[in-house]
Amino acid sequence: MGPRRLVFAPRASYIPAVDERLLPLFPLPVVLFPGTARPLHIFEPRYRRMLTDCLDGDRRFVGEVVDYADEPELDAELDPLAETVRAAFERLVRAVRAIADQRTPVPELPRDPSRIAYHVASVIDTPLTARYELLRSRSALARLHAVARILEQAVPSVERRAAQHQRARSNGSGHDTAGHAS
Repeated sequence: MGPRRLVFAPRASYIPAVDERLLPLFPLPVVLFPGTARPLHIFEPRYRRMLTDCLDGDRRFVGEVVDYADEPELDAELDPLAETVRAAFERLVRAVRAIADQRTPVPELPRDPSRIAYHVASVIDTPLTARYELLRSRSALARLHAVARILEQAVPSVERRAAQHQRARSNGSGHDTAGHAS
């Protein structure tokens, strides 16, 4: 028996096959979104060889790929929701960084509204089933709505924790431990 290959095929019959190609792949216990990066530590010799081949070739790495386009949607609907998601994400990141006592800037999100949900979902704690639903969706508007709901639930509690953290740092004096007014 020859080497086995892992092949992912679209489950939904409504996704038309536009351009199919076979790319090297190894299984990961994560959902990777289009346009997002995932740092990897690759140590198995067979996977290191595979990546060397990828880097020597066209540098692409995912599986059997079928490209498809999102459903057409109006910018007038996408843009306001994208800005709402962007603002909620910025609030979340600021609160998380306050809890971690970090002062680094908020990461930039893509300008393209159809990609914002992917980028947000790739860096926040999102259940695996929700990640798969986002990945399967052909509607940028539906993805933005789903991520907006996740953020609506997460942001207030993280902001409360950040405020508690700031109060705890002030040690009851109105100043944080570094002497800055809070």
